[in-house]
Amino acid sequence: MRHMSQAKAEQEAYLKQLEVEGRAEEVYGQGVQLIAPQPSIVLKARGVSGALKVFINVCTSDKVQPPTRRPSEEAGRRGVILEIPNCMGNKPAEGFDNKGAAAQAWDFVVHPLAVDEATRVPAVMEALVEAAKEHVAKASGTQLLAQHKVLRCAYKSVVNGVTG
Repeated sequence: MRHMSQAKAEQEAYLKQLEVEGRAEEVYGQGVQLIAPQPSIVLKARGVSGALKVFINVCTSDKVQPPTRRPSEEAGRRGVILEIPNCMGNKPAEGFDNKGAAAQAWDFVVHPLAVDEATRVPAVMEALVEAAKEHVAKASGTQLLAQHKVLRCAYKSVVNGVTG
């Protein structure tokens, strides 16, 4: 059985090779840009049925635009709208957790400034978490429960069908 770091290293080497050879669009489609994100925060959530465990790896890359703010005025109240540009793969890594329950791992990539600010400002963390969960729910077609946990690791993956 391969160790997770070995599988991740092999995947990164393959992607780097595609990038160097200029073959990203040939393999993944027109307009695709490869991103080698840096691990940052892991969210653990569940589908509404409770059977599916979902890990969301909030990663960072300078290739994603930084967050922006713009003033807003709704119903006579002033505020600020925070926009967090992001990108996400269209397929999760799928497998099982250590108890044999179905699990998925998604990569949700934002600019490093978004994570930096989220770790300092709880309201920004809340916005980042909600954006990540909404994007995963939409991509997966699975509604997620409101509850979630921020794990004490930087990345969760699936190797040989098992999360780690």
